[in-house]
Amino acid sequence: MKQPESLVARVRAEYLEMLGLRVTLAHACRLCRIDAATCGSLLDDLVRDGFPSKTDSGFFVASSATRRRH
Repeated sequence: MKQPESLVARVRAEYLEMLGLRVTLAHACRLCRIDAATCGSLLDDLVRDGFPSKTDSGFFVASSATRRRH
């Protein structure tokens, strides 16, 4: 599902502004004030784009190298 660019930009900005941001899906939903289905879809799209990555324990994180590329 294609997400609005403003929403994608807002989530990317959270990672760029908060160094070391590491969130679960539930935390990302609260942080961005969006429902779980939308947030999950958005994060999955961003992971496919390489920003952020998802850990085996379910956290969405962006490395400093990822932040430099974007």
